[in-house]
Amino acid sequence: PTTVGPVLMDEVGSGHRIQGEVFKIDDSALQAMDILEGVRNSFYYKRKVTVQMEDDKDELCDAYFFPAKEELISQPAFPCYTEEHHSLYRPGPVNEEIVGLCRGSHG
Repeated sequence: PTTVGPVLMDEVGSGHRIQGEVFKIDDSALQAMDILEGVRNSFYYKRKVTVQMEDDKDELCDAYFFPAKEELISQPAFPCYTEEHHSLYRPGPVNEEIVGLCRGSHG
């Protein structure tokens, strides 16, 4: 792969439970996340998943999935994203449309 970053892939029969974080966000933040994750450009896709919370209750949440690709499926899978993994990640440039949505500037 040309980059190192966390991806969630929906590949039946592979993988395992993962640890993550759940956030309650407003519509502007959700729109910003869709841009960040490339949903508009079909880089990722979003679907509802049932998440088991620490208190054992289930929550229906949106999750972003990267289309399954053999070159990624063949890579080691990790149950959580650690500081070591993060040290290898190189994000792209700041997107001002996302910044505007997060600051409450619409349009």
